[in-house]
Amino acid sequence: MLLGDPQQLDQPLKGTHPPGAERSELGHLLGDHAVMPDHLGLFMERTWRLHPDVCEFTSEVFYERRLTWEPSLANQALHGVPPADGTLAVNFGELLERWTGGRVRATRHRVVAPKTARFSIPFFYEPRVDAEIAPLPLAGAEPFEPFLYGDYLWEAATNFVEMSGIKHLRQPRRAQASIGKKAS
Repeated sequence: MLLGDPQQLDQPLKGTHPPGAERSELGHLLGDHAVMPDHLGLFMERTWRLHPDVCEFTSEVFYERRLTWEPSLANQALHGVPPADGTLAVNFGELLERWTGGRVRATRHRVVAPKTARFSIPFFYEPRVDAEIAPLPLAGAEPFEPFLYGDYLWEAATNFVEMSGIKHLRQPRRAQASIGKKAS
């Protein structure tokens, strides 16, 4: 099973590779198609994340006008961060909030085109899937049971509507490691 969107992020290019090595496996399968052809697989044509204004543009430019949106997404707005000259808004995710015991707060972030020019530079920095996330030694931080980032990411990703029904396809690696230690 291949799952993903080869249009989300280009593959990093380093060193010298034979032609075609810069493409993902899914990218090779798609060939010249912008979206998954019906005879090769399933294209999930409805988004539960993009505001209709953003989705319409994204669908036209990247998805052969096949991407549509959930009607309730028209109600999305970015609250609490008004555009202001010379400012920078930084959104943090839930993992950082959990890791810092709530000292760094996760921000619910959805972007709607403002009436003035605004630029967005997404940057995602994530640990390896096998990295153990353990409590930081911060005063007043709530302790938690260490976990593997891959387990956390799978749990979070499969809570999105687009990923519903597949959670059972991957068992937590931490649980498997614990079972293996008890058996030996």
